[in-house]
Amino acid sequence: IGQDLLCSWTSEHLSRVYPEGTRISSGNVDPIPMWLSGVQMVALNYQTSDTGLLLNQGLFRHYNGSCGYVLKPSFIPSIRSAT
Repeated sequence: IGQDLLCSWTSEHLSRVYPEGTRISSGNVDPIPMWLSGVQMVALNYQTSDTGLLLNQGLFRHYNGSCGYVLKPSFIPSIRSAT
């Protein structure tokens, strides 16, 4: 799926991504491309302390007053209310 299509999808839908079920390693995928596409939930393996997990902790634990919530990137259009 292309990034433009994913950005369009996440502007109107809740999205979760997770690694393929055929993966053998327990390492984490790079969550940044998904976050920049507006994906709300990126599944990470907390048993593996690697770059992906450290990025997640840095963004959600230490950013935005430690509230655990971060707004979508500004370039993703917001949902238009039906009038």
